[in-house]
This record gives sequence, C-alpha cells and structure tokens, in this order.
Amino acid sequence: QTFYVNPGNAQQFESSIVTASGEVKQNLQKMQKVPSAYWIDKKEKIKGSSKRHMEGLLQDAASKPKPELVVLIWYDLPNRDCDAKASNGEICCAYKDDGRCDYMKTGDCADGIYEYKTTYVDPYVEVLQEFQDKVPIVVILEPDSLPNLATNVGHPKCGNPATSYAYKEGVK
Repeated sequence: QTFYVNPGNAQQFESSIVTASGEVKQNLQKMQKVPSAYWIDKKEKIKGSSKRHMEGLLQDAASKPKPELVVLIWYDLPNRDCDAKASNGEICCAYKDDGRCDYMKTGDCADGIYEYKTTYVDPYVEVLQEFQDKVPIVVILEPDSLPNLATNVGHPKCGNPATSYAYKEGVK
C-alpha cells in the first residue's frame, strides 16, 4: 500500500531546501517525500478543500490513479491533553471567563461532550463516510490525551472527574 504524502508539507520543506546545502539539503529533500500522519486537532481542519483540511487531503488521495493510504490523528477531546504546556485543546468541559479551559471545575462535562460530538465527531465521521469506499484511511485515536488517564491521574487537571469522564466518554 502506498502512503499519502501531503503536498502541503512538501511545499513547506521547499522553503528550507532552497536555502540549505550539502547533507542538510539532501536530508530535507528525502524528508520532503516521507509520508506522515495528519493531526486533526482543531474543528476547522475537518471540512474544506485545501490540503490543510482532512476533506481536501482525502479528495487528493482519492484522485490518484491508485488511491493512497491516508493516516489521520483524531485529537480534540474535551480538556484535551490536560497536562500540556502547548497543545491544550479547543473544547472544554467548562470554560473560564477568558475562554480557556477550567480544568479544575468538576462535573460531568455534559456541555463539553455535546460540543465535541456535534462540532468535531459528527463532521469528522461525515467526511470519513464520504471517503470510506474511495480511499484507504487509518485513524489513530487520541495518542497524547488517552495516556494521561494512566500516567497523570495524580495531576489535578488530569485527575479531575470531569476530564476523566470526558476522555472515557469521548472515545466511545
């Protein structure tokens, strides 16, 4: 099976390749052709025709003479990556006044789960269904958030019942 290489990533490499030389340039040219998974870590990355959107990637992969395998990372649980310093999610169980997640607020995360299912899960699944018979797809589910259920249970943000519930309910 041939893996899909995102042309958008290849273009990004090009700006570094033109200024590089020697072994660095050769390595960048090799890396430019390496397939990689595409992280769908924001709702806005699901629908759209550009190669920066899941839908656009799948359209492009399906247009090949032999459709190429696309690997996607599903990554937007409520209170996502509760121990993160840089990759906090956009969907919260509860929000602070400034719009950031309130990881310390307890509860059942019903609002966060509803937002997640209606604005992330449903559109994501809709696009997957559109392409399920057109292109091979692998989806990797929450590789960074789910481990927090085991490794960071003592962390107040991760051990919070709302976060724990959101992670377990969100992957059903």
